[in-house]
Amino acid sequence: FGDDLAGRVVAKGASVKDYELGDPVYGMDMRPRTASLAERARISQDCIAHMPEALTFNQAAAMPLAALTALQGLRLGGAASGKSVLIIGASGGVGSFAVQIAKSLKLQVTGVCSGKNTSFVLGLGADAVIDYTQGDYRKCGEKFDIVFDVTSFETPKTCSALLKKSGFFISTGGHGKTAVATRLYKLMGRNAKLVIVQPNHNDLVTLSNLVKEGQLRPVIDSVYSIDDSEAAYQRSRSGRSRGKVIIEVKK
Repeated sequence: FGDDLAGRVVAKGASVKDYELGDPVYGMDMRPRTASLAERARISQDCIAHMPEALTFNQAAAMPLAALTALQGLRLGGAASGKSVLIIGASGGVGSFAVQIAKSLKLQVTGVCSGKNTSFVLGLGADAVIDYTQGDYRKCGEKFDIVFDVTSFETPKTCSALLKKSGFFISTGGHGKTAVATRLYKLMGRNAKLVIVQPNHNDLVTLSNLVKEGQLRPVIDSVYSIDDSEAAYQRSRSGRSRGKVIIEVKK
């Protein structure tokens, strides 16, 4: 188990030139051999980057998968200065990064979350928040250039009223219904895509630079020991976490 990681280099291959033993690094790789939920993990140099100096190991480990998903998803939707984006699930792991990255790209950001998380999402930089507990946000009457559903519960059809004529629907596609519907709409020539996160050194460097510039910060919901990893996964799957859930392998 485990995709994200942050730690120090303890061994390296002969072709690895950019990292030295002891260097703090972070990254992700979704291939089974990575198995980051362990004291030691093996990962390609193409899937990591030097850890931002301002971050702790826990903070750095919170970033790769969720922040890369946010960055690559916004890119798929054609994110650019002045455009508007609705982020569904703005208080969660991917959503909290998507809000910040979208603001760094100078988008107008509206987040969808529960009322109790309104202040949190506004604090991340969102220009506006829609409380989904107060009514159907899909009937809010606004239209956006990008609808980014990080919850994977919506489809291009259910969000059609939220999109401008040339707007893009982007989903993380975690639920079968959404994945099938989004692919179908894409085949029909509609602006709908699934973001399937890819490990990418250059994208990690982009994230590191945003951290350095003060435009991005990981938000940690909770920290569990490796012995309590099952509880950590349950918390993550609950859909109630605010930010990322961390498993601390070794202090």
